[in-house]
Amino acid sequence: MNPNENVKDETEIDIRDVGNYLFGKIWIIALATVCLALFAFLFTSLFVTPTYSSTAKRIVVGSSIQNSASAQIQTGTSIAKESEEIVKSVKFCSEVAAILNDTDPSTAPLVPDTDKSFREYYGKDITYSEILSAVSVDIKEEDSFIVSFTAITVDPRVSAVIANTISDHYAAFLKTLEFEDDDYGYVSSLKFSTEIIEYANVSSTPTSSNMIRNTLIAAAVGLVLSCAVLIVIFIFDDKIKTPDDIQNRLKLNVLGVIPEIENDL
Repeated sequence: MNPNENVKDETEIDIRDVGNYLFGKIWIIALATVCLALFAFLFTSLFVTPTYSSTAKRIVVGSSIQNSASAQIQTGTSIAKESEEIVKSVKFCSEVAAILNDTDPSTAPLVPDTDKSFREYYGKDITYSEILSAVSVDIKEEDSFIVSFTAITVDPRVSAVIANTISDHYAAFLKTLEFEDDDYGYVSSLKFSTEIIEYANVSSTPTSSNMIRNTLIAAAVGLVLSCAVLIVIFIFDDKIKTPDDIQNRLKLNVLGVIPEIENDL
């Protein structure tokens, strides 16, 4: 007989033994899965505050008084890549905070699905540090430059208003910038603006505290972890429990089996 066939047969028997062993411990696996899932559900619902994100997107558009495509592209790249530094600056965030804290009904930003201004809805003046900690900027370079402004807070409406206000103020800020390029023997005045491609909407799904997601992940971890622990215990368990164990582990033939007889005397 080919030795490789013996190895294959032993491997198949071992796999079946592991399967049978796990099936016999199914209650332990089920208990670990349910306990971890329940723990994640309770922990998420009681101790984790959900946060909501909203994203506004703008495309950077440049125009030049004279035709200087190379200068336009180079300056556009610089502006797009520096967008994060611009938005995350104290000056920019302070200006956004001033806009959000405006109490004039004709100019104050309104909160979606309400008739309240942001200041009235928020209940206090928002600070530049709150905006700075809530906002993030992402730049995607394709045929043009797409800048995404994301705000993350515990209130989905607040996140949407902050993201849209930052997007609008960024567009107004770019309009005040003007660049000149004379690398090609003449001066080309470059002005940059943006076009909105997506407004920030009020999100109904939390980003950091998704109870269903966390519960399912915990259940999967409980299932995998309990199976892994049981498999390790099975592999390192060298006790002889059946006649097959004698043949497989000691390579000895079983001559007979003495049954266990209970003594009722």
